[in-house]
Amino acid sequence: MSTNTITIGVKGGGTTIFIDPPEFGYTTDIMLPLFISRNSDGHYGVWDDGEGAETFDIYKFRGNLFLSAADMDELDDLVKSTSSGRAAELTLTLSAGSGFFPFGPAKGDAGDFDIFVTDYIPKGTIGHPADHFNVEMEWTAQSFPAYTPPADAGTGSLAIGNSAGVSQVANIRFPQDYTGLEYKPNFNIALTSDGDGKAADYGESGDSHNITIPLTLQQAKANTVLSHIIGTVRANDFSIIAPANSYMFGRGLGGNGTYKVNLIDNRISILHEEHNVYSFNLSVNYIETL
Repeated sequence: MSTNTITIGVKGGGTTIFIDPPEFGYTTDIMLPLFISRNSDGHYGVWDDGEGAETFDIYKFRGNLFLSAADMDELDDLVKSTSSGRAAELTLTLSAGSGFFPFGPAKGDAGDFDIFVTDYIPKGTIGHPADHFNVEMEWTAQSFPAYTPPADAGTGSLAIGNSAGVSQVANIRFPQDYTGLEYKPNFNIALTSDGDGKAADYGESGDSHNITIPLTLQQAKANTVLSHIIGTVRANDFSIIAPANSYMFGRGLGGNGTYKVNLIDNRISILHEEHNVYSFNLSVNYIETL
């Protein structure tokens, strides 16, 4: 048995094991029950099947664990054996300050998380050191402990506002490798059988400007941004308040400004790169400049 702080056991009592945490590079996927479609006017409609509540959001952890032979035997028995935890709801227990955020920076690194093991891929021995094994796992959360996040701290010049352009989350670090504009003109050109082109133009107002904003943030700011997007924004229009000379939506829409947008991806994938460093993308569609 290892001396680390991660405990996994059958919910309500039964087999319990102690294993090492996964290496950094693990991911959290947050799947929101948003239905997203591109309308005939070129813009996007977003509907929240969760009716604004987080009740139906799905959180999944995926990562690699490197275990001793003894710990691997215990985990294998827990996951596979009908006398242990096979197909059972489990409880993952993390001690205070574990630094392991399996379900993202907004859900904490301490307390009891109820989970199901939804994927289990033993990969055999790693060779060096001898008698150590690699296993890839996916856990799907069922419940979370209460969590009090650390105080937020300003790290940059980007801000997220409400639909009227009033800042709600300020001082976000601007992406260092920002390249994310996708422009779709709202016209269609088709070729007839003799090769002639025929065009149908639905007007500039229907052109769509989509961007993917890659954010790399510390835990406190990542928590603030994600809590706002998941808890408040969801299917609602909101705004991106861009710093000078950023040209986030291309030169035609200006170097800086307050842009009304909506979310056009119902999955947020978070990479825990290293201690206190999280990266994820926000994909949005431009509606208007405020």
